[in-house]
Amino acid sequence: MKNYANAADVLPPALLAEVRKHWLGCLWIPSENENSSVKRVLDTIKSGRHTVAEVAALSGASIPSVYRIARKLGDANPFKQQRRCHAMEDDSVPASV
Repeated sequence: MKNYANAADVLPPALLAEVRKHWLGCLWIPSENENSSVKRVLDTIKSGRHTVAEVAALSGASIPSVYRIARKLGDANPFKQQRRCHAMEDDSVPASV
């Protein structure tokens, strides 16, 4: 299924001219039900019962999209990856005196 089209092929000329006044380049136009889809994914993530791969499979979203949506939860994001400094964890590095 093709998810994109040339705006000149699908928009009336007057509307295309109006869009060009505000934006040149790629433009994403979300579907009317996209917000409810994101809300469902967020609800599934918040339940805490599924892995990222399971949420992706259940929602039909890609794994990177699930991570992107999960970031909206902030500190409540169960998929938040802890960033650690490897140099501080390495026992071979001598401690400062």
